[in-house]
Amino acid sequence: MLLFTWQLFAQEDGFAFDGSRHEFSVGAGFGHSGLQHERFDFRFGGNLNFGYAFNINETFAIFSGLELNFFTARWSSPGFTDTILWHNPAFAQFGDDRMLYVAETNGIRESQRATYLYIPLMVRAQFPIGLDMFYAKGGIKFGIPIMNSYHGHIGEIRTSGYSFYANQWWINDPDFGYSTFTDNDLSGRLDLWFSAALSLELGYIYRFPRGQIIRFGLFTNFGLNNVLRNPNPHMVTRNPYYVEVPRIASYTGRFESLRPRTFGIMVRFGL
Repeated sequence: MLLFTWQLFAQEDGFAFDGSRHEFSVGAGFGHSGLQHERFDFRFGGNLNFGYAFNINETFAIFSGLELNFFTARWSSPGFTDTILWHNPAFAQFGDDRMLYVAETNGIRESQRATYLYIPLMVRAQFPIGLDMFYAKGGIKFGIPIMNSYHGHIGEIRTSGYSFYANQWWINDPDFGYSTFTDNDLSGRLDLWFSAALSLELGYIYRFPRGQIIRFGLFTNFGLNNVLRNPNPHMVTRNPYYVEVPRIASYTGRFESLRPRTFGIMVRFGL
């Protein structure tokens, strides 16, 4: 999984490898990134970023800035069954008002998109090798979700119900939501929380004879926390306000943990 990024950076006033104390960078990238879970596939993603580095001395610098990361993921399944226990007030007078709501699904696909605004807080160290240099950068990035959504499709949903009081199954009763529903589209907003990510970058700085430099780096952003705000273990549930049609949510809510991740290559050319 690679997230490719090309950047231009400008430097001025001070001392460091190329004689500057301040560095400013802007960049854009594309590649594979995603909301990582074992059932997800990484898909096309990217980033936009603005960075500032203050060189403390020739070896160490402090780095921060703003970074937009675009995460995408896709999930599919031949099907599953959701079973939910609920209470029917109509049977409360008989002592046992428990009901089972069963939804069997076939042909599921879903895609997710999320955009996070990150603020990195990192330290960089540079180690000279002749005129060139190795560098390592590490720290934490804190992100907030700016936009997020899911879109999907379920080919077929078959719902049924069971009454503990009546000891009876309801298989085909459309007026109470027990029926077969085909070509079900689903969409909405993912309920995501802030993200804290460990960020690491290792690279090499090459200096051309005329003084220009180019940086090559390998990096990873690894989500440290679960970004799901309110996980929902059920994708298909009974709709209490419109019982004739089931309520559908993102399959993402069934996961116990969802963590944004990126992997990639970074190339920076000096102005």
